Amino acid sequence: MNTHGGTIGPRNYVLPKPFDKFIFERADLAATLQERMSDRQHEKIAETYRGNMDRAAQSDSMQAMHQDVELFGRRAFRPK
Repeated sequence: MNTHGGTIGPRNYVLPKPFDKFIFERADLAATLQERMSDRQHEKIAETYRGNMDRAAQSDSMQAMHQDVELFGRRAFRPK
């Protein structure tokens, strides 16, 4: 197991069944909240990212999204 840099090396893990339900519920909640945001809120977020591209590229959020795309491709995100 490699914990350097906040990553865990490839292995098979067994987690309690309720854990996946929790993760999926949180992901659904995040998607629902994002869908409820106004166009103005989306634009403010986009402006912030554009104004701080280097910082945004290194953010935990971007790294997590990159991993989601690596694992799930286009299915990683709901269509708008």
